[in-house]
Amino acid sequence: MAMLHILGALPIGLAIAAAYRQQRYYLFVFLGLAAYHVLGLLSLPSLTTEFDTQVLLRNEMITLSGAVLLFISVSAIERCFPKQQVASENPIRSAGDQWAVYAACVATCLALISVIIARRGASLFEGTWEEFRQESSRLDAVATLLQYLVIPSAWVAYRAGRRLSSGILLVFGLFIFGVLGSRAALLTLPAIIAIDVLRSATHRRINRFAVVTLIAAALLLHTGGRIVRGVGIGGVYRILSGASLTSSEIGDLFQGIDWTGGESEVIRYFSVVSRDSPVPEIPPLVSVTRWITIYLPRELSGGLKPEDSSYVLWRHSANVGVFEEYQSWPDMLTLLQAGETGSVHPTLWGEAWLNGGLPAMLVFCLLLGLILVGVDRVLALLPPVVAALAAPAVVSGYLMVARGNSVIGLGYVAYLIPVALALVLAVSRLHVIFASGVGRRL
Repeated sequence: MAMLHILGALPIGLAIAAAYRQQRYYLFVFLGLAAYHVLGLLSLPSLTTEFDTQVLLRNEMITLSGAVLLFISVSAIERCFPKQQVASENPIRSAGDQWAVYAACVATCLALISVIIARRGASLFEGTWEEFRQESSRLDAVATLLQYLVIPSAWVAYRAGRRLSSGILLVFGLFIFGVLGSRAALLTLPAIIAIDVLRSATHRRINRFAVVTLIAAALLLHTGGRIVRGVGIGGVYRILSGASLTSSEIGDLFQGIDWTGGESEVIRYFSVVSRDSPVPEIPPLVSVTRWITIYLPRELSGGLKPEDSSYVLWRHSANVGVFEEYQSWPDMLTLLQAGETGSVHPTLWGEAWLNGGLPAMLVFCLLLGLILVGVDRVLALLPPVVAALAAPAVVSGYLMVARGNSVIGLGYVAYLIPVALALVLAVSRLHVIFASGVGRRL
């Protein structure tokens, strides 16, 4: 079993090496897959107590098949596209050089986010993230997306030598995270540092200590973000103001941080998929269909756009007893009985398998490879400031793709690249108008 698992690491390692050499953003998909592959090896002892050998062997074959298919897909598509050299300039450095345009875009996002969350008034400092999410609207979804463009700006300011601006932006970013609670948005901070390292002229000489430190920082933010999200901005405010959390609140915090479990549970959900697929409620090529219809609201699709498989898998898992050992199971049962739903993520390979077994994996990996290569080409063609704004969200989304939530992960790519481009074009146009003297006459 362990040897088969190690064999599955080979195509992932080859893909990482090729993507790193070519400085491709999809490197982070394969890094995420590598992290879950290591986690899968560490989880084997515990999995053997819950799943039989056939399920675990199927896990390894699914992983090996998916890794080979995606590696071949990306490699073949790279060859089919005209060869393109990566732009010599680092987009993070370019954004620092064009600080006025970049800062104006970030300030616009901050203003919009502030207006959206300020409408909640003093309740911001009273509720938790879970309570905030239950009352969230489409406006809150817009604010959540825009924070992906704001949080990484602290690093751009730092690289531009604007230390005060960097500190202010970091404080604003952390405050926004405390309200909106998106850990994927928080990960855009280590993501932009990683992009800076990757696209720097000296990135090949980065020592191992820097890489390990970056990974540790990402893990710390991921775990620490879960705790902050649990208490909400209200809990953080009470702590900073000198008040302390009650024992009941502390118990609720550590009991209800994450109803889908920690990252180690992702491998367990993969095993559930391997054991129980096909799930009747999940139609063939569900994720592929949702990628293609990503800009089409589901309620307006007339049934064309299926429900995300992660929600259906959550209900299936709840019904077959996957969550019964969780402390939060009574709350989850209440949700289930009320017709509400959560989501679980079974790694990219589990999601691909849910789409319809091995034949679906072939289509899944081929189209995903096309998307990954295409996004790199688009980011290379866009102005560097646009790339600096959008690329951290792309990287964060790619980590979610590796986790098995490709629809949401690619959604960050599909929505935030156009938003970043529109912001830069609008700000640049205003800059031209004022520079031409119209501003002085106004």
